[in-house]
Parts: sequence; structure tokens; C-alpha cells
Amino acid sequence: MFSINLKCAADYDYILRVFQDKTLIISYLPEVITKMRRGGISNEGLKNLINKRKEDYWVLKNNKMPFPLWILLAKNVSKIPQLFFRKR
Repeated sequence: MFSINLKCAADYDYILRVFQDKTLIISYLPEVITKMRRGGISNEGLKNLINKRKEDYWVLKNNKMPFPLWILLAKNVSKIPQLFFRKR
């Protein structure tokens, strides 16, 4: 169910499709069920960072999200504090 043509944003695409599926009932779970490490292919070098942004934009457009550039900007700005406030 993942888009195999995406190298960095297949999970993002899948999540957007799941949340848009009207047949599913989605509920808030007030627990941490996943902790992800930093790094990965999308953060390995400038070329991959650029590719990640392109794929994110494609995913937003493909899933018919309104204002994809604004969403992409907000997504990236929201990650800035992670660079400065790391838990050790």
C-alpha cells in the first residue's frame, strides 16, 4: 500500500491516504506508541533533503491537499525546534 516510486515520502503519502479514507474511524490515543530516531535517508545530505521536499510536495498535490506549499512550509518550520531542543 506504499508508493514504491517514492524514496523518502512513502510513509507520508500512506498516512495522508489513511486519514482521508472516509470508511475508517480514527480516534485519538493519548499514549506514545512509536518513537522515531533522527536521521534516515531523507536527512543524509543536501541532495536527499531537496528530494524529500520535492516528494512531500508531490504527495500533498497528489492527495489534493489545499495549499500544499503552505503545508510544506509549516511542516518544515515545525521541525526547527528539534534541531535545538534535543532530549538526551
